Amino acid sequence: MKTNLIFLEPYLDAKIWGGNNLLKFNYNLTSDKIGEALIVSALPKMSSLIINKEYEKMPLNYFYENNRDFFNNYQGEYPILTKIIDANNDLSVQVHPNDEYAKLKHNKLGKTECWYILDAKPNASIIYGLKIKDPSRIKEAIEKNDWVNILNEINVEKDDVIYVESGTVHAIKAGLLIYEIQQSSDITYRLYDYNRLDELGNLRPLNIEDSLKVIKYDTKILKKNEKYLVDSKYFKLKKLIINRQYKLNISEAQWLEITVISGIGFVDDIKIKKGSVFLVKHHHQPLLKGKITLLIGYVV
Repeated sequence: MKTNLIFLEPYLDAKIWGGNNLLKFNYNLTSDKIGEALIVSALPKMSSLIINKEYEKMPLNYFYENNRDFFNNYQGEYPILTKIIDANNDLSVQVHPNDEYAKLKHNKLGKTECWYILDAKPNASIIYGLKIKDPSRIKEAIEKNDWVNILNEINVEKDDVIYVESGTVHAIKAGLLIYEIQQSSDITYRLYDYNRLDELGNLRPLNIEDSLKVIKYDTKILKKNEKYLVDSKYFKLKKLIINRQYKLNISEAQWLEITVISGIGFVDDIKIKKGSVFLVKHHHQPLLKGKITLLIGYVV
């Protein structure tokens, strides 16, 4: 294969808490309730689509299965899922299982994720972890609908990085625009949804029993270091600011997922702008030009 760069268009997912802020990333929204742009997704029913002429409209999951040389012959399912999330309203309070529980119950990967705050309204916040560490007290509080005394709420700002390990009770709240990189999994256990109704007038289902089995009580927010925004066994995340020209070489990566979060420039003389998303073939060193800021996700 001679193709070194694969450009993607996102799968757009409407949510009851979504809005239209993803217009800022030059995406063609299909409603004013788009909550998630799955910018790099190989989930079979929610796959990103390739926009390169020679592969136009091919789902990423199909390309991955049939062009493993691009991915250094990586074994197993596509490992990561990347989104941009528009929280026009509060997301549900939820928790995700680890690999062991997810494999046993769903035959899928677990879900550890990371958030990079792209934009935040004043006093924006997230739910991260629990105030109470006793499982029996948690169950009692849930039965009493006493969420104020359970949930740990913290303020966040633009450019903050939050690592959400599987088992961490969490929620993105209103007024946040977030880049999320996670394990490639769609398993979510919903603990609390503010008693709101869906578009059909029904309460959305909760998953209390599964949630209580997977919750971790000793969660701590991980801080970014100088080399990585996130350095975990599931994925790496870096931020790169380019003002003129830069030859990108990350030798440890199997391949690269690159998202332009601001600016206009070029990659190997192909124009890119805010919202552009592309994959870089294993060991290809793209030449980047312009004034652009990138988020780079990968596995090793």
